[in-house]
Amino acid sequence: MSMLPRLARPALSAGARSGAAQASALAGFHSSATQLATLRELEQRVKSVKNIEKITKSMMMIASTKLHKAQRAMRSAQAYGESNNEIFKNSEAVAPEGGNQLFIVVSSDKGLCGGIHSSVSRKTRSELGKIGGEAAASSDSAEGPKVVVLGEKSKAQLARALPKNLALSFNQIGKDVPTFADASAIADQIVRSGVKFDKVNIVYNAYVSAIAFESRIMENAGDMITNLQMQYNRGRQATITNELVDIITGASAL
Repeated sequence: MSMLPRLARPALSAGARSGAAQASALAGFHSSATQLATLRELEQRVKSVKNIEKITKSMMMIASTKLHKAQRAMRSAQAYGESNNEIFKNSEAVAPEGGNQLFIVVSSDKGLCGGIHSSVSRKTRSELGKIGGEAAASSDSAEGPKVVVLGEKSKAQLARALPKNLALSFNQIGKDVPTFADASAIADQIVRSGVKFDKVNIVYNAYVSAIAFESRIMENAGDMITNLQMQYNRGRQATITNELVDIITGASAL
């Protein structure tokens, strides 16, 4: 009877080691499952960003085609504009000094197009500040320059800042391709509105690079794909390493 406990000790010790190995294997299994779920999420994100990159490339190609078409039309019309400029330069009319100034601000009715609305609004307020000092830039004045806004977005911004200077506003201008008839109708309404002005200033956005924004989107998508792919590779390597450690630990426990 006294020898039975001694014989049972190795078996109990082996059972303890076996239980520890099983617990370690279960912990490793849960860890591997979590890492596999993370890897699947990263893989899905990589696929999503790659799809976005493909879409932006297609959008850039379409935009480039439309841009070239618009540039050809603009170059055809520039000859008439340059001729008009030469006529006005050589005319005997004297440019007025001082007098009332009118600002025509060109924006759009919809957002999600960058900072074009805030930039033209900020430029308008800056120019008003140059004309009337700091008071014109910080508070509206009924006697100051008048503002005509094309588009709802800049109208909302300028109406809060300079409500007394806002004379007219127009919307739904950019739904279709602008025509001379549209510009003529707007000019007629401004003239008939009774707003007195001696000089007209047009505030609008000009492209520094016409397709730079689309290129930046694709570059950002490429950077995101690279970073996500690196995270995926590191996670996969960690998963494989943990599985090897679990196998070696289990083999050592046997």
